[in-house]
Amino acid sequence: MDTSLEMDICCGTGKRPETPAGLSAEVSAAAAALLRRGVLLPARGGDAVSLGRFLTLGLGLEEAYVESRIQTILRNGLAVDDFAVPLASGDRLALSAAMPGVAGAALRRGGRYAAMRAAITQRREDAPPAPIAQLEEPVWIELRCFNSIAEELAGHLLCRGLAARPADAGQVLLPLAATPPAGLALPEPGLLWLAAWQTRPCFAFFRLSPWP
Repeated sequence: MDTSLEMDICCGTGKRPETPAGLSAEVSAAAAALLRRGVLLPARGGDAVSLGRFLTLGLGLEEAYVESRIQTILRNGLAVDDFAVPLASGDRLALSAAMPGVAGAALRRGGRYAAMRAAITQRREDAPPAPIAQLEEPVWIELRCFNSIAEELAGHLLCRGLAARPADAGQVLLPLAATPPAGLALPEPGLLWLAAWQTRPCFAFFRLSPWP
């Protein structure tokens, strides 16, 4: 078992991230809408070398939550079944709970109909590994969440801190704009750093994770 340290910020020990106390319903709803439009999230390079490590170490999600709730994953437009698929800075991820219909069944991670979308499946051996130089540096992953996943992760990710384009943030979230943590440079000019609580930096709390 790999004893890598996993960040556990604003997330309890349960399977589903808890909405941080004090976060209003209006802010939570606005954050969920923002996740559907897309945000950029930082992680240590070593915590984002694979999809599984990014979801647990990078985003602080429980492994049980990831396994049970996130049923569809797209990396740069390709469906992913394997959590060991490598990531690199600038990758685009989309997360979804189970979706209805034949298309939803085909896209479902590890589902019985996965063979139907073999041509658009990202396999571990086909994905280039992350450059070694990135392992000790912050990397940025663009993330979009759909359906109930956006609602479940909104407060958790807003508490950790995220970058967004001003036009996507909206009036409700603009008051949360702040200076990024020391040593963290935003990946694009004009982005906003949004965080619900500035007293809890995004690289602070850790626990063990078995994912490679």
